[in-house]
Amino acid sequence: MERINERGEKSIVETWSRSSIIVPIIIGHTISVYNGREHLSVFITDQIVGHKLGEFSPTRTFRGHIKLDKKTGRLYLFFYFYMGQKVHPVGIRLGITKKSCSHWYAIGRNYAFFLTEDKCLRDYVFQFCRQCIVSKIEIERRKVGVRLRISMAQVELFVGSEGKALTILRQRLQQRCSSFRSDYIQHFSFSKLNLEITRQPEVQIFIRQLGSPEADSQCLGDFIVFELEKRVPFRRVLRMAKERAQALGRVLGLRLQISGRLNGAEIARTEWVREGRVPLHTFSVDLDYAHKVARTAHGLLGIKIWIFRPIVSNEC
Repeated sequence: MERINERGEKSIVETWSRSSIIVPIIIGHTISVYNGREHLSVFITDQIVGHKLGEFSPTRTFRGHIKLDKKTGRLYLFFYFYMGQKVHPVGIRLGITKKSCSHWYAIGRNYAFFLTEDKCLRDYVFQFCRQCIVSKIEIERRKVGVRLRISMAQVELFVGSEGKALTILRQRLQQRCSSFRSDYIQHFSFSKLNLEITRQPEVQIFIRQLGSPEADSQCLGDFIVFELEKRVPFRRVLRMAKERAQALGRVLGLRLQISGRLNGAEIARTEWVREGRVPLHTFSVDLDYAHKVARTAHGLLGIKIWIFRPIVSNEC
């Protein structure tokens, strides 16, 4: 690459190495990466420095459904996109050992609207109650109202002596729902199936104390984020989090992973620790998973937590 830069050439460079790290010297060049079948061209920019070349050359494709046009005799492909090779540990266990945290039923376009509104409400609650370590938010919809059940580790800190924070949160969520629905009404047309969206919702909030925060992946992820943002070395943070999770003895195994510019290094990398068993391929186990992002002075750090817990009958 140094010789190509000296000559000022912009020719495509072929490579069979998928594990090579992208370095700043190849910014502005096009690399042809082999994915097992063919070479795919990847244009290098400053945003993908530190990643592996194989991340931008997927090995699987999905061609969808094929239909034959009888008049012209041509075959038409309805879908053509690249497939990922990973699944969400909680989503794949829904109906086996996990239950959904959204309890409602919708028809037609209402489903997409309610799904977007749920995400909007959850994001705001996580941001509003960031200091109280929220673990799970269950949303239940009825004819008019929206009911939220929030599980957090520090209920006393959030509620306080007079409970003003709970009232403020309920009012802001109701205002957020109203503004979200009014914006949706202005930009989209409605049919008879979308009459529920035009109604102004009544928000109800119920707070529940989390039993064992140390064995919860969301709480453990928030602890790691707080320590990393205070510039604590990542190895010490991983050790502290592992000891914190194993203190009560309710964890059968865990895995912690941090990715990014660790300790301010120039090249991003991934470090992880594991203790005990973490059966990712067994659907009948209670495997708790969380993904967090730490905003440090050197950039974003991605955090993933897997916790293997004994199965509890009233798990939701």
